[in-house]
Amino acid sequence: MSFGKSFLINFVSILVLNTGFIMLAYTFGYGFNDLITEISMEPIYILYLLFCPLGRAIWLNFDGMIYAVQAATFSILILNIAYLMAPLCAVIITGRMSDDKINSLLAFMATAIISMIVCIILVLYNIPLQIEIGQDFTQSMAILNVVLGSVINGCLYGLIALALTRKKKHIIID
Repeated sequence: MSFGKSFLINFVSILVLNTGFIMLAYTFGYGFNDLITEISMEPIYILYLLFCPLGRAIWLNFDGMIYAVQAATFSILILNIAYLMAPLCAVIITGRMSDDKINSLLAFMATAIISMIVCIILVLYNIPLQIEIGQDFTQSMAILNVVLGSVINGCLYGLIALALTRKKKHIIID
């Protein structure tokens, strides 16, 4: 399978799984009406929902889960679990459907770079999204969190995809 096919499978699976997991998290945690209200107040929030789980630093997700357990806030816990599960499921899909190990790694890295660019644009555009994505009040630190987080996420999930990719069977005909 070529890089283009691996990338397309990865990109579509990331978008679909992010949408599904975020909708489930809002339905069980906050309430689906809160999601619709958030989107209607700020339509660019859709980009945040689609690209944030891969563009946001993974350590911020773990910090959010620790905070949610300490504060006994079920909604924040569910949302942070969704941020981790969507890319993980996409890694499994990409790794199992790709035939070439390097293509699966590069496909996930390319998706992480696209997510990073979208998250940087969101950080520059909107202060509340800057605080949600970068977990910092200063723009430069939020961008640094996004860049480092995207690179780490791309490498981490890309290596998982690389490990899950099956080897090609070469048939030698004499």
